[in-house]
Amino acid sequence: MAKKSNSTRIVINDNGNLRCLMSIAEQPSGDLIVNLYAKQYDGTNPKPFDDGSNDLGQEVKEWRYTVHTSAKSENGINIINNHRTLEGDEYRKGVTVTTAIKKEKRFVPLHARLFSSMKHHSYDLKSGTGRIINLGQYSDLFTLFFSVFVGPKNILFNRKIKYANSRIVRFENFTILLIWTYLGIPAANHTRYFLLKSREGGEPFGGFNSKNVIDYFIEVRDVARNTIIDVKLKSAEENIDYKTANVLINSRFFSSVSLTSKEFIMLSQKYSRKLNKK
Repeated sequence: MAKKSNSTRIVINDNGNLRCLMSIAEQPSGDLIVNLYAKQYDGTNPKPFDDGSNDLGQEVKEWRYTVHTSAKSENGINIINNHRTLEGDEYRKGVTVTTAIKKEKRFVPLHARLFSSMKHHSYDLKSGTGRIINLGQYSDLFTLFFSVFVGPKNILFNRKIKYANSRIVRFENFTILLIWTYLGIPAANHTRYFLLKSREGGEPFGGFNSKNVIDYFIEVRDVARNTIIDVKLKSAEENIDYKTANVLINSRFFSSVSLTSKEFIMLSQKYSRKLNKK
């Protein structure tokens, strides 16, 4: 069991400027507090991400998950709470009940997210102690798609994902699995969020093996990617911007490309050189 609260921050490098994606605090009880960093600011102005709800446009003061060891559970379940505080101190809570971690020894998805350009100061890495895990290079010439899974402490994930990257982060009672990729679409000034959770009164959420994790990641990534294109296309059509609309339509193939970190670095350097020549 953890003896004290320890913090782990997940960052990415934007031309030497570290941007904090999220933080994970391990409590003395062994529970994890996963804070979605930056309070859901977009790239330039303080707005929440678009999760498809009526809350779009409201400021999010806090969004975090608490992953509980649920030590007293007699049915091999873990409780994962989703806490959200909106402007005006309006509080929302969601609950995932899962047998994935303790009983099935598998992963359960926590959330997935399309990141904005992360230019706002809220993404700055604050001073502090604890682990800093750097996922590598980033450029807003591309859109970062990032997903988080949680599993038991000794679980393995040794599968390679085509056009994506993965990283395991170990804790006393849990394992956090990070999977991310870069979409061939310039980053927007908003963030979009995806959540898979238990239905109220339903059966506990089951576990994902490594293949299920990859299938789920690919499925949500494709939904996220198509959402970006459709939103941009609708905006262009509404503003009678036929030039942009044609570019979007013709770029659907390239936009469908996902990149590993190595491929991303090569392409971003190539585009940066082209932009500097203009």
